[in-house]
Amino acid sequence: MSMIPFFHSEAILIVMEKRIEVRLLWVLFMLEVLNLIKENQEKAKKIINDASIEAEKIKQGLLQKTVAANEEAFLAEIAQAEKRADELQKSSSLGIDEEIKQILSTAEQQAKKIEIKAKINYEKAVNYVLDIIFNMSEKKTGARKNDIV
Repeated sequence: MSMIPFFHSEAILIVMEKRIEVRLLWVLFMLEVLNLIKENQEKAKKIINDASIEAEKIKQGLLQKTVAANEEAFLAEIAQAEKRADELQKSSSLGIDEEIKQILSTAEQQAKKIEIKAKINYEKAVNYVLDIIFNMSEKKTGARKNDIV
């Protein structure tokens, strides 16, 4: 009789270990997703900084041409440079947004797979515990699976 509580507590420990493993996997997965997002944000910052540097170089080049250009042409070139800088910034932001959406989509798919695996592992653990308990009760009562109707 003292063996049943031992196996019962062992089964509970097994189920608890599986739950902890699943939660740990989930935390590790979310940490990886956050790291990917952080990396992409850093890439976005670099792209935006590069675009700003390029725009600044264009502006500097245009400023050097001021002696040869008249005021109207100069203003038109500056406007064009600013427009190009804005376009570069917008295109880099759009690219990063799409990449983040793709990463989040992939993360959701992976989370669903992990959840399915966790449910399967949980069911296996519960079935394992039930088998242990059933086998113990068979030994104590002398009953067999085939004897139960």
